[in-house]
Amino acid sequence: MEMDCGDPGSCAEMSREQAETSTRPPSETPTEVCADLPELLDSGSDGVEGVVNATCTDQEASQPDAAIEDKEAEEEDEEEEEDLFEGAFWDEERSPSAPSQFRSARWPSPEIPSDSWANSPIRSEDQTCQTSQTEVPAERRRKGGQVLFNSSHSDYEVVAQAAAERGWRVVKCEEKAAVCNIHWIDDANIGDWIRKVEPWMRINHFPGMNNALARKTRLARNLARVQRIFPSAYRFVPPTWVIPDDFPDLEKRFGDAESKVFYIVKPDHLCQGRGIFLTTELERLRQASDDSRKKNEATVVQRYLSRPMLIEGLKFDLRLYFLIAAKKASGESGLDLRCFLFRDGLVRLCTTPYQPPTAETRNEKCMHLTNYAVNKNSENFQQNDGEDDGAGSKRSLRWFMSYIGETFGEKERRKLWLKLMGLCMKTILMVKPTLETEYDGAFPRDLTGGQMGCRCFELLGIDVMLDAKMKPYLIEVNHLPSFTCDSPLDEDIKQRLVQQTLDLTCGSLSGKDKKMYEQLVRERREAGQGASEAPRTTWEVDTSMLDLPVYKDFERAWPPPEGASKLKEQLLTIESRVREIFKPLHLSKKRDNAQDEKPSEKPPRPPVRGSAASATGARRAAPSPRSSKRSRSAPGPPRCAFILPPIMRKISPTGHSGDAPPAAAKNRSSSARPTRACLPLKNVQLLI
Repeated sequence: MEMDCGDPGSCAEMSREQAETSTRPPSETPTEVCADLPELLDSGSDGVEGVVNATCTDQEASQPDAAIEDKEAEEEDEEEEEDLFEGAFWDEERSPSAPSQFRSARWPSPEIPSDSWANSPIRSEDQTCQTSQTEVPAERRRKGGQVLFNSSHSDYEVVAQAAAERGWRVVKCEEKAAVCNIHWIDDANIGDWIRKVEPWMRINHFPGMNNALARKTRLARNLARVQRIFPSAYRFVPPTWVIPDDFPDLEKRFGDAESKVFYIVKPDHLCQGRGIFLTTELERLRQASDDSRKKNEATVVQRYLSRPMLIEGLKFDLRLYFLIAAKKASGESGLDLRCFLFRDGLVRLCTTPYQPPTAETRNEKCMHLTNYAVNKNSENFQQNDGEDDGAGSKRSLRWFMSYIGETFGEKERRKLWLKLMGLCMKTILMVKPTLETEYDGAFPRDLTGGQMGCRCFELLGIDVMLDAKMKPYLIEVNHLPSFTCDSPLDEDIKQRLVQQTLDLTCGSLSGKDKKMYEQLVRERREAGQGASEAPRTTWEVDTSMLDLPVYKDFERAWPPPEGASKLKEQLLTIESRVREIFKPLHLSKKRDNAQDEKPSEKPPRPPVRGSAASATGARRAAPSPRSSKRSRSAPGPPRCAFILPPIMRKISPTGHSGDAPPAAAKNRSSSARPTRACLPLKNVQLLI
């Protein structure tokens, strides 16, 4: 929804519902945004240096699954999973070596009812989850000036309402949003706004996340690349091909013209279930490949999971919310990531009872596709009224985990939760070097050396599907998850999600952060690069919240939890190996430059016409710069029992060598290989 900014008062006026729900006096209610913005900036936000107009950019074979599978591979997977999650069901009484701030926050605060913890996915009857009720008081939020929140590219009321309830001023006018402290972007203009984020600002997207994970083809390519290194750890993705590039390999899987395995075809540039179809025909896949080549667009083909887990006879998927943040950008050591998995989410059910796909039922979208945009228009769709989060066509993840515990046992519930956490974390770790490289090149330079902290965070919507054995499979990653509240269930889940996300990532911001940044820059310049230790900023003190193992409904997934030793070891191995192989290019250049301390010497000139002794002296005069660094295992120069005479070439009067005519020498490029010369040595022809 676009607003006319010609009238500042009408452009900046907030909705009546947000003003009524605000707990502040009427004088402090941010009902007018753009009208009072210049006065606000003059008093507490360092003024406006200029108005920046943002420009909008346009965005937008395997064996049959139902046939006989390899039982040995299945038993191998089950043994690996048992080993991986052995000892993962840890006691909530953490080890005595845990930090004191974590041990003190073990029990829920009396301010929050204990009922809110009853349905925790990892909580059992005899365990108490760790949490922290650390909140930023309203007085401290406003003591340094009012925080400006840019929602000019977000139409979700739940986002603006969460910012207004914290005492922040919501800015809806794009022309005056460039100076805001926080930028919340929910459309295709992410790249335009990332270039405007100064060190004292925050934005809700990581640079490069869209190209690395959110595109179906890029996700498939990255997964295929890392599967070659960790084949057993990344088995949570069905066999995938990207056509037209992978069509020859896909064609070999068919053999005949038709396969018994169903494949699901997903266009890369479409969403909400558009363009998706099921097929077993090679000709239809060839047609899709040709269409993709003509349109210069890629298409993803996956083996269809024909035996999914069902709820009341209906197919479903899980929408997981995964928060990615960082304590600070630490230069060559990369981003110090902190990742959290939200303990609540959405369970989206189909509206037609499931049957294995056949030629007659493969076009039933409401039977095979779990997209909410597809099923909400069905006559069988049941809206959730909010009284019971386990009823209707859309249910809560908290209810689902309780359902797993009641049906399969507490051990299986906790095991499934750790599998979901591991799936999300492995997906992020495989692109961590890419995120670090994009981060270093996307934002304006931070002259404080990273003291203002990481400038971005990301809230991903990860779609997961379970098979009949409750094994999770990654379907896709959404970097722009929907925050539309169509039901009381949506409103409850997404309100808590956005509010707690802002607590963890932006709770320490104030309107004086720009002045603090300028002061730190002056102190750093005066002290010089060899200063002992810079004073800790308010941001550095408050980011201890990111180290909490549990914050309300968020549970930390990275660094890995202490209790799951096998999972922790696997994630750390993946992180170090991926960083070693796919290290950023600019960091590798820095390491190479640091090793080459001495300047390279010029290679010796070739000997002029003379005797063999002059050539020998030239060879012994100055060794090559690489010769001193050659390892002992590397082969050295050949040892000859005799001294070869120097290479002699006849020089013609025109100045060209006798090996090639002048015309050929003139047309030959400088990068061409030299002409081979044969030296007579008694009866042996020596080729050099």
